[in-house]
Amino acid sequence: MPTGVVGWWPGDGNGNDLAGGNAASLQGAASAGAAGIVGQAFSFNGTSSYAQIADSPALHPANFTIEAWVKFDSLDSVGSGGSPPGDQYIVFKQNSRSSSFEGIDVRKTRTQSGDVLALTVTSASGQSVQASSFSTISAGVWYHVAAVRGNNFIQLYLNGALEGQASVNFPQDYGNLPLYFGSSGQSYWDHKLAGSLDEVTLYNRNLTAAEIASIYASGTSGKCKTSGLQNQLLAAGKQSGSFVFTLTGQAGHNYSVESSSNLVQWTTITNLTLTNGSIQISRPMVGPKMFFRSKQTS
Repeated sequence: MPTGVVGWWPGDGNGNDLAGGNAASLQGAASAGAAGIVGQAFSFNGTSSYAQIADSPALHPANFTIEAWVKFDSLDSVGSGGSPPGDQYIVFKQNSRSSSFEGIDVRKTRTQSGDVLALTVTSASGQSVQASSFSTISAGVWYHVAAVRGNNFIQLYLNGALEGQASVNFPQDYGNLPLYFGSSGQSYWDHKLAGSLDEVTLYNRNLTAAEIASIYASGTSGKCKTSGLQNQLLAAGKQSGSFVFTLTGQAGHNYSVESSSNLVQWTTITNLTLTNGSIQISRPMVGPKMFFRSKQTS
């Protein structure tokens, strides 16, 4: 799993968060069964559906990167309040305000040149800064978007390339409302997403340009999704005096797997190259518990 991930919602049949306990709740006919870039994806109808994640301190990073794949079924959706035509919210976290309320705002918006992607952040005093892509967006196409907030800047990447940036001289401001996918969460100002969203990931750091380009280039291979997290007890597979560990990851990547019976001394089992996405590893039982951990090595 990449470093600095505080939330990872792949949309693979549910709203589970691979990085923690901040699961997404699907609302208003939203689903997690659409065809995605990597497995399945979230699907939103542009009228009533969205996903929400309950507020958590982990969702208030001072600096952040949000990256995801998005496909628009239509460039227009039903709006409410004063939200301008052509807008569609992708990922949104409200700040402490009820107007100029963009704590984190990744969306599609409409310009005279066409529809573009944008990142907006707004301070506690209502000062807003926006960075937009210069490439225009079409319906029916998967795009990779990455929105970066640094100490004094924001950046917007489209398909692995930097397309917009701006200076920021205020800290992030967060309220206590949920994190939303496909909606602003507010009926007085909203245009819901009409399309699909896949592999939504929130980091508590700035990804580098090279890291973002690498994620985009990985395409359908995606990021590493390994089930062997550090110090996680995986003893449910006990069979015939052994504990069975199932390593699940991305085919073609290398993984290092270790085991321990007491969490003090770890023994490396082997370095593995996954050819079909998963493999089972059996270790003799030593004591009543066996622990495994794994990491991607290349």
